Amino acid sequence: MSRGFTAEAYEPQLRALHQRIEKEGPFVAHSARHLFDVRKPDR
Repeated sequence: MSRGFTAEAYEPQLRALHQRIEKEGPFVAHSARHLFDVRKPDR
């Protein structure tokens, strides 16, 4: 769970999403993650 997230704080948005799913059915969500391996060059 993300820091600062509570269901109570996002209740209106969660209810709207629930209603959308009930009305339109499931939806597809995409996410991407990136990993950067950064190193200081040797001198």
